[in-house]
Amino acid sequence: RGIFSIARLRRQTSHLSAPVLEDVLEELIGRLGVKRKIDICESALTNIPMTMGWIYPIILVPPSSLLGLTSHQLQTIIAHELIHIKRYDYVVNFLQSIAETLLFFHPAAAWTSRKIREEREFVCDDLTVAVCSDPAGYARALTKLARLQRQAEHLALASTDGELKGRIYRIVSDPQD
Repeated sequence: RGIFSIARLRRQTSHLSAPVLEDVLEELIGRLGVKRKIDICESALTNIPMTMGWIYPIILVPPSSLLGLTSHQLQTIIAHELIHIKRYDYVVNFLQSIAETLLFFHPAAAWTSRKIREEREFVCDDLTVAVCSDPAGYARALTKLARLQRQAEHLALASTDGELKGRIYRIVSDPQD
C-alpha cells in the first residue's frame, strides 16, 4: 500500500518553475556535497515538506509552505530534507518498515523504531543548524510549518504529544544544559 501511495504522490506532483527555489536547491546541494540529481516539486497532496524516492529522490513541498514561509525558512527546511537524502535515511526507513512489519506484535520493537526515527530527526536537525548557522531561525521555520500544517489539517498541535515542541526546545536550548 505504501508503494502505491508513493507512486500516486510522484504522479500527481507538479514540477516547480521557480528559479529562486531551484537556485536555493542547487546551492544547498553544493554546500552539502550531495552527488545525486534531486528534483523539487510542488504537491497539494502533502501538508509538510517531505523527501521520497531513493533512485530518483524528489523533495515535495506543499503550496502552503511556498506561500507561508520566508525564503530563509524555506532554505532551512529544504536543507533538512537534503540531509535526509545525503544520509540515506530512506534505506534506514525501508529497513525499519520491514522490521516493524515482521515484529508488529512486539512492543519493544515499536518503541525502538520510534526512538530510531526520533534520533534520525534530531541528527538532521543538528546538521541543518550547522549548515544554516541559525538555530532560532530554524526553530521559527519549524513552528511556522507546524502552524501551516495545523491550518491545513485543522488539527491541534497538542495531538503530536509535544514531539515538535521537544525538537524546537532541543534546537534552541544551550548545549551545555
